[in-house]
Amino acid sequence: MNSIATDIASADFRVEADSKGEYNTFQKLYSVNVEKYLKQKKGSYLPWSMAWALFQHYRPDAVFEFEADRIFDSGEVEVVCTVTSLGRSIQMILPVLGNTMQPVINPSRHAINTARMRCLTKAIAMHGLGLSCWNFVAIDEIENPGDGLDSAKPEIPEIPEIPEIPEIPEIKAAPKIQKEAAKILLSPEKLEALTAKIKTGEYSLKKAHDWFSANNIGPTNDQIAEVVAADSLRIQNEEQNRETH
Repeated sequence: MNSIATDIASADFRVEADSKGEYNTFQKLYSVNVEKYLKQKKGSYLPWSMAWALFQHYRPDAVFEFEADRIFDSGEVEVVCTVTSLGRSIQMILPVLGNTMQPVINPSRHAINTARMRCLTKAIAMHGLGLSCWNFVAIDEIENPGDGLDSAKPEIPEIPEIPEIPEIPEIKAAPKIQKEAAKILLSPEKLEALTAKIKTGEYSLKKAHDWFSANNIGPTNDQIAEVVAADSLRIQNEEQNRETH
């Protein structure tokens, strides 16, 4: 526990109070007029040194204690202070705030120390002394709920501009396959000459087929039958010749 000795007899510190023993309740401390001690900085506030000096004047037994700071994963820090007087302890918590009254990410030691002393003033106010000075803070919290949380949120990266999709080139139709040239009809004369060669063994069926393909000839079914019959006759003749010999 710590206490701060203050020269309450100085010219800058004039306390309009009766006997110390009369300020033993919240209502009596709340009734103390602290307006003359207020400072202006984005609103009126009671300096921590003046708040503690006044509190010590009315409550000489008062002591305060700071607990370990609370550090969050977001980088925000909260300070904790307990003020005890007349057997009553009041603990208050205050985030480390910046000039815009928003939580500071990874605050400096100076910012943390400033927050501790403001938290001390807040804990004193909860005993009654100077509590009216915090009215503007309460109003701001009601009118702007969650402002402090917004400042701790990471910035959302800008969505990159989507490049234009190039036009798909028109797919040309595949070239039409030229129709196979019309087959040439096999004339009776050529059919007769072909079957004669097959009967003598000069042409085989395979050779006849290759001749058809090479000359783009398309024999009819009847003509094919004649060619096959000629080859069958050749086979019979060859068998008969083998038997006679």
